Amino acid sequence: MRTTLAAAIRDAVPVPAHIRQAAAACASDLMNGPRYARLPVTGRWEDFSEDDWAALPSDLEGPTSGVYAGPVGDMLRGFISEMPSTLYADEDQEFVSTEEPAGEEVDGEWIGAPPSIEIDGRQIVEAVFGETIAREFH
Repeated sequence: MRTTLAAAIRDAVPVPAHIRQAAAACASDLMNGPRYARLPVTGRWEDFSEDDWAALPSDLEGPTSGVYAGPVGDMLRGFISEMPSTLYADEDQEFVSTEEPAGEEVDGEWIGAPPSIEIDGRQIVEAVFGETIAREFH
């Protein structure tokens, strides 16, 4: 995938900080062995940060759970399931839209839709979170 297209996809799909951290924790868990997470001190998973996961459960205070198979992985799965399943890029792969380009009538003459590229859900997940997350979560 072209870097300009990947950047355009990332611009089109906003990702909250706690989901970015969940993706980092899950990728680390998948690539380097088990990782552990705790519920943030606020009691809300929406506040999940780099301080809330580690390679060893003893590095965290309070009860821990596995990352990939626990609430952190579930949080990431939920976000990914709500991401757009298809995006459309312009011919130069620099702009992305959730709507397929359509033709239009101009001064009584039909102008066809501009050429576009369809981007599927797995490509979207890969552009936003990387190949490891795309392979395992999509």
